[in-house]
Amino acid sequence: MDRSSRLPEPLYGRIRIEGLRVPCRIGTSAEERNLPQDVLIDIDLEVDISTAVRSDRLSDTVDYREVRDRVIAAVRDREFNLVEALAYHVARICRTMPHVRSVHIAAFKPGALTGVSKCAIELTL
Repeated sequence: MDRSSRLPEPLYGRIRIEGLRVPCRIGTSAEERNLPQDVLIDIDLEVDISTAVRSDRLSDTVDYREVRDRVIAAVRDREFNLVEALAYHVARICRTMPHVRSVHIAAFKPGALTGVSKCAIELTL
C-alpha cells in the first residue's frame, strides 16, 4: 500500500442494528411481566474496523448475526422491571464483544402509554 492510500490508525466505523424485535417479560408489576411483550431495540456500535477494511474478513469485525443472537438470548431469558435495566443489560453484552469501542442503545416499549406509539430509553456505554 503506498502512502497516498494509507488508512488512518485506528479507523473507527459504526455498525447499526435497528428495530430488533424481542419478546421480553418486562414491567413494574407481576401481572405485566406475566406474558412476554415485544420490545424494540436499536443498537449502534462504534467499532475498530482498521483490520477489517484491509482483510475483508468477518473475524476482523463485529458479526451482526452474533450481536442479534446474543441480545435475543439475553433479553428473552430474563425478566426486567424497567426498560432502563433492559437497555443497560444489552449495552453491557455488546460492549464485551471484540472490536467494540462504545455502544449506544435505544430500547422501546411499544404500547407503554395509551395514545403514545413508543416510550424509549437511550444510553451510551
